[in-house]
Amino acid sequence: MGRCAPARSRGEWIGRASAAAAALALLAGPAGGSSGGAEGHATAGGPEAVRAPASCARALGQSAGGAPRLPGGALRAVLAPPERLDLLAAAGFPAHFGAALAVGRAGVFVGAPSADFAGNATGLVYRFADGNAGWRRVGAALQDPNGAPGERFGASVATFGRWVAVGAPRAASASGGRVLVFDVSGPVPLLDAVLHGATNPAGAIGGADRFGSALALGPCSAASTSQGPGLAVGAPGATWGGVDGAGRVDLFVRTAGCWRHTASVGSDLPTVGQAFGHTLARVGGTTVVGAPGDGRSAPGAGRVFGFGPDGATRFELGPPGGLAPTGVSPAGARFGSAVASLGPDQLAAGIPGRGAIATYTLDPSGRPGPARIAAGSPGLGFGLAVAGHPTCLAAGVPWASSPSVSLFAPVVGGPWTAAGIADTGGRVGPASEYGIVVAARGGVLAVGAPGSGADPGESPVPAVSAGRVFVHWIGDER
Repeated sequence: MGRCAPARSRGEWIGRASAAAAALALLAGPAGGSSGGAEGHATAGGPEAVRAPASCARALGQSAGGAPRLPGGALRAVLAPPERLDLLAAAGFPAHFGAALAVGRAGVFVGAPSADFAGNATGLVYRFADGNAGWRRVGAALQDPNGAPGERFGASVATFGRWVAVGAPRAASASGGRVLVFDVSGPVPLLDAVLHGATNPAGAIGGADRFGSALALGPCSAASTSQGPGLAVGAPGATWGGVDGAGRVDLFVRTAGCWRHTASVGSDLPTVGQAFGHTLARVGGTTVVGAPGDGRSAPGAGRVFGFGPDGATRFELGPPGGLAPTGVSPAGARFGSAVASLGPDQLAAGIPGRGAIATYTLDPSGRPGPARIAAGSPGLGFGLAVAGHPTCLAAGVPWASSPSVSLFAPVVGGPWTAAGIADTGGRVGPASEYGIVVAARGGVLAVGAPGSGADPGESPVPAVSAGRVFVHWIGDER
């Protein structure tokens, strides 16, 4: 089974008990991570007759017939960090609150990888939940008890059931990073394990693997949630096949109270700068890996891989055909810059170099069918962040003059069709990078704005903020 990461110590408690924790209202639905959920249905009829599913239309504040919605009509809440982080940001010490997001049964988890803790910019992760009083911060922030300045704890975060994994990809260790796994089922989060890269021992200084840059957490098998959970950790700067910077992904499973390393996977044709493991997702029992620097189709075309729980390759995908402009090389497409689960057999992959997203349905063996395309605008960041569920696809457009999230509805036998937008209602500007990070579970869509910006509804209004997260409703999955 591989080596075992030490299980938690009963003395390793993170934070302090909070009265708010006792009132935590868990998000509805079965245990799962930020992009889990049951498969929805497509609207009947041909492409000419297709309308947005009623669930997506209700979320947009429009009729199922497609009447325009008011901008920001789906906005439910604005999540903010403690005021001191805004004050530090105004003084030139940004927190990048919202740089990483995960939505699960236990709430919304927000990474702030540059946040200051006890005088050190080690990073923090905050937890929010929706209760009778609306969305509120719950308990103390998650932190690395042995953190050091610049380790970027909170640069990645994933959740499944009672587990939350947090990456610190710049932590000083032989693997060039580490991952901390927490049990958040009780009133106080409990540190369960500290994981290091598979090829390097813990404790030594050095390494540029950036282990923990991306995370995917979920059941080990699509057929059973009793086994596991399983965790995939990206190390996009790691050496693989003798090639520096090709990238690697390490697979872990928790069994008998212990996180065990089970496999390491990489590209069959490693190249410098391939960035294998830059992005990760869990689709059923398949671990999906983005390698946006892969150049086998053309320089910077990108590639997406799928692996089973044992590390066996299930598929490799290059950029799909038919992308605009047609008839040109896929060079610079950066396919795999984002990957996400839209359901137990639904995969989405971003193609920001072409301003597009491709989605696939995986068969029972984990192999993908034909691509379906959601088209956006190149050059505006469309394809860098994607989330949603089978009847509503959400794609960030963070570099537009008015940042937004484009929403799409499925078309029977055709591409996704534009169904509306989610935005902030003017609360933040282009510098906020609203939409650079998105995460969803069920109908809850969380959108990160980790750059500078302000919410005019707050008092006092910070000229520069530590970042914000906007919670939208994108409808149920039926």
